[in-house]
Formats: sequence, structure tokens, C-alpha cells
Amino acid sequence: MKHATTGFVVMLLLVMTIPLHAQTGWGVERYEGFRASVNNQGNVSQIGWTTGNLGNAWHEGEWVPYCLTLKNVDMSNTGFSDIKISYDFTGGNPGARFVDLVRNIQVGWTGRDYFPVTANNDWGWPDASGDPYSLTTVGELQTAQLDGAYGRVWGSTYPWGLIDLDNSQMNRDINGGLGAVDDAKRYFTIMRSDLIAAGVSSTYTGSLQIYFTLHLSETFIWNLSLQSQLDTPPLDDWGGYVYSLTTPDPDFLNDSRNGSGYVPGASGHTELVGPGSRTVSIPIPPAPFGELSGLKWFDANGNAVKDATENTLDGWEIYVTALVGGIPIQYSPQITGPNGEYKLTGLPGTLFTISEIYQGPT
Repeated sequence: MKHATTGFVVMLLLVMTIPLHAQTGWGVERYEGFRASVNNQGNVSQIGWTTGNLGNAWHEGEWVPYCLTLKNVDMSNTGFSDIKISYDFTGGNPGARFVDLVRNIQVGWTGRDYFPVTANNDWGWPDASGDPYSLTTVGELQTAQLDGAYGRVWGSTYPWGLIDLDNSQMNRDINGGLGAVDDAKRYFTIMRSDLIAAGVSSTYTGSLQIYFTLHLSETFIWNLSLQSQLDTPPLDDWGGYVYSLTTPDPDFLNDSRNGSGYVPGASGHTELVGPGSRTVSIPIPPAPFGELSGLKWFDANGNAVKDATENTLDGWEIYVTALVGGIPIQYSPQITGPNGEYKLTGLPGTLFTISEIYQGPT
């Protein structure tokens, strides 16, 4: 008689706990963008800080505010981790730019009064006095979105300081280099020394808030390769300098693509890079539909009306200038056609100046 033997297999499962690496000297509390929405009646319907969709009231050329709230900040820690933030450059659509400039990077160290972490408010942009823009009407909202002033800081009632980043930290690729014209993302980096230079004590402990605005790329600039004109103060302090560099990569000079309005869907985003990473959307504006056209003729009798006997003038150079962040950007000369006509399309809603070089009587 055989006895059956029952075998027991004992398995020992070893669970290894791998500690998550945290940022040194700070943690993440919130990362938000500013929502702006207009309803069907053309009135401001929703404004305030959110981690979700940023609304429908955005167009190319406007400045979108973001705010990163840091907790457990210990400025005395000399190993303080860099704060690195990315934003889509061509991400999701290599034929178009999402964002091309950054400005008004600043730090607040009692900023909760401006950007409460428990409730949203309508303080999106500082005006010239350092107070929040009034945003009760669409006109006021558009003024704030297009505000081209450089260096505006959130007032003096509470400590806020402008962070002056070196060009080597602005609008770079992930490794801090110039990168390529079709990079999916671009980055800017804030170091401990930058915060101290902005006014934060080297022994400060508590919370900090990093505020900045991103510029929604404009089709008329990128489609016509006008970006080198952004290499001028104060725009170059916001990262525009990189687009006029002829060395080591001249491709920036001749790069041609559409702006943020030609990016379908809502795939644009900005992100706090590294452990504790947070992501906030970038609003996708509608494609620009503005159009400018004109007719050039020899006004023989000077009545500003084209009479049947007056000839149109072809081959004349027409110059068109637009304001971008307070900086005049000039189009390539438009040449009048056989019927004296010229036309530009895909234009933003901004101020245009039209001029010509007198070419003598015809």
C-alpha cells in the first residue's frame, strides 16, 4: 500500500519599497492657469484660477497667466532643486507654434492673498499700479490679455519680486541648449539664486508662488518668418532673442509655420517638470480671420476717390506694421498687383499702420 505524499510549496514574496524622490527644499501644492470665458451674449461668464480647461476667451497674441504654489519651502537648503517648467512649442502639431514667449516671471512669498489655494478669484494680471485688472467686461478682459507692459509686479502691499532669468535659462531645450525649431517643448528654469536675487531671504521658510505669463503664438509672425523682429527689448528678455540667432542654427531665422490658432483640439499643455510634476492646459484659440486689403491708384484730382479715368498702380511697395507687445513688427513689403491691389489674410486683432515709399508720378 502506497501512501500519497502531499507537497507544499512555500513562496516568499519580497516587497521592496522604493522611496519616491522629492524635490529638495520645496514641495508642490498647486499649479494653475487662469480661466477666461465669454458666454453667447458676449459677456464675461467665468474667470478664475483652475487646473482644468482655461475657457474660450483666448486669441493669438494674448498672454495667459499661470501660478505655481510651492509648500514646505526651505531656502536655507543649499541643495535647493531647480524649478523647471515646460510648455508646448510644436507639441501635437509640428506645423504650428503653441507658445513662443514667456514674461513677467515673479515670486510672491505671502502670495496667498492674491491667489488663494482654497478658492479661485479673478486676479489674473497686474495693471500699471500693481493691482489686479478689472475683468467685469469683455473690453477689460481683452485689455488685460493683450497687455504688453514688461516687468509688472503684483503691487507692493505684499512681497512680490520680478525674477530676472539669464537668457541661458529662458526658452531652451530640455538640456539647456538652443535646440531645434521643431522641438515639441521648451523650458525655463528658476534656481535658488534667482529667487534670492528677486528678494526672497536665503533663510526663508514657508510657501512661495511663481507667477508668469505665456504668449500664444501669432500666425502672421510665424507664417511670414517675421520672428527675428522679436529680438528687441523688452521682448528679447522674455525669450524672443533665440529666434534671431544665426549661430549655431540659422534655421530660426527662416522658420515658417502657423500660430497657436492652427492647433486643433485641446492638446496644448504646460508642465512642472520632475517629481511632483503637475500639468495645466494651454488654451487653443480660433484661427485668425482678420484681413487687410487696399487699392493703389493715381489720384489725379486729389479727391481720394478712384475716378474711371484714373489708372491703378502696380508694382508699388506697401508696408504694413503691427504692434506685438508694444513692439512694431513690419511685414515683408506687399507689392501691388496688375490692378493695383494688395491683400493680407490671417491677421490678428491689433493696430496696423500702412505706409509706402513714394515712387514718383506714373
